[in-house]
Amino acid sequence: MPNWEVRPDCVIINDTGRVSLGKALTNPADESSSFIDSARDATIYGGLDLGEVFTHGDSIIYAGTIMLNTILSYSGQRVGLLVTQGMEDYLTQQRAEGSWLGLSYADRLHSATHYNKPPYVPRRRIRGVRERVDATGSVVIPLRDEEVRRHVADLLAEGIEALGIVFVFSPLNPSHEKRAKALAERMLHERGREISIVTSSELVPTLKEYTRLTSVVLQAYAAEPSRKQFRRVDARAKERGFRREVQTLLAHGGVADISHPRLYEAFVAGPVGGILGAKFVGDLLGIENIVASDVGGTSFDVGIIRERIIPVEREPVLLHNRVSLPMIHTVSIGAGTGSELTVNPITQRLQIGPKSAGPATGLCYRHPRATVSDCNVALGYLNPDYFLGGTVKLDRGRSTSSQTSRSASSPPSSPARPMEPWSRRREDRMWSTRKRPRGCATSAAASGSPRPCPSRLGGAPRVRTRARPQSTP
Repeated sequence: MPNWEVRPDCVIINDTGRVSLGKALTNPADESSSFIDSARDATIYGGLDLGEVFTHGDSIIYAGTIMLNTILSYSGQRVGLLVTQGMEDYLTQQRAEGSWLGLSYADRLHSATHYNKPPYVPRRRIRGVRERVDATGSVVIPLRDEEVRRHVADLLAEGIEALGIVFVFSPLNPSHEKRAKALAERMLHERGREISIVTSSELVPTLKEYTRLTSVVLQAYAAEPSRKQFRRVDARAKERGFRREVQTLLAHGGVADISHPRLYEAFVAGPVGGILGAKFVGDLLGIENIVASDVGGTSFDVGIIRERIIPVEREPVLLHNRVSLPMIHTVSIGAGTGSELTVNPITQRLQIGPKSAGPATGLCYRHPRATVSDCNVALGYLNPDYFLGGTVKLDRGRSTSSQTSRSASSPPSSPARPMEPWSRRREDRMWSTRKRPRGCATSAAASGSPRPCPSRLGGAPRVRTRARPQSTP
């Protein structure tokens, strides 16, 4: 059964349990080509025939952090929103918890220097519609077609690439959302345009307005453009003889076809797959408590297993957004190997990310700005002559000549090790992210055998499903 993910790493497993591994550089413009390249590399490694792997494969699970990276780097679609009049500022109100949601304890202590991250949909692309359904599902204020048409026309003139529709109490009576969607589709047809339209009553039929709103935004902003990449992968697999539909991992650990309508549930498919794999290995080795971590190109992801139980959250915090979906408890920060090195303009502190070089790696390869990979090359942690098994050569001279670390706001450092402050900053952030349960082992991508965790750190939830934590600023 083949199983590969977006990094793109490829793992091919046959019915006897034999494993073949492969890896290739990611092509963000067309990940299907990276998918085929990594599969080809795995077949060469295992002495397999690429055509037979696709023809006789039972399943392909394509999982990774493509959507997570999109929201980390603010690189999603231009989204417009239609909401009930009076709810236009709900994205920035965030249940009054947005000022500290998703921040570390240290950042909460220094809230005076903190600034809120901008919403994925700016206020100018949110339109309030005069309509109302009450708590019993009865229409109190009818929807006006002309008003909907005017707002949709304004948003199309703004150049939106996706439209979200979120009306109050729509799960009890979705007639207004359905009508607004039908009017928008008719206008798009008349203008010869095609964009994604996401309605909350179809995507998240729950009564909590804020989590319903954020879920619609994330679906339109990151999940819909990612679906296009998934479809390309599915098409390439079928071209080579694969007979079924490509699947992906969901946030709660389940599997769904890439045509799954609630694709935002696959935001953390990569980290979730790592946690499930860590639990499988832990069960084989008899280890009950595990911290599983993964370093990618854009994010650093951590999850825990406590007494062989994987904690699941009902309304998790995804970066600085609370969303409505059951999710295996993971923590993600923008500290991948391609994360850019900058200085925060407000706090004047060293900053890692959120923008990432992706497959361009850094100054040492094809990116115009310094990244974490440049730190690793300059400090000797990464062999520039053996990147991707020696198929890619990195330029150590460009990494060491970077002037980014010589900013006036940077701490003193040795001229021979100008990248060291950024490396320490990243390590501090990664360490603070790892909530290690007592007496556990560590499972990490690119690390060796499990190591014991310090007993001075606190424990993890012991329940299978836990309630939303009560955060205080």
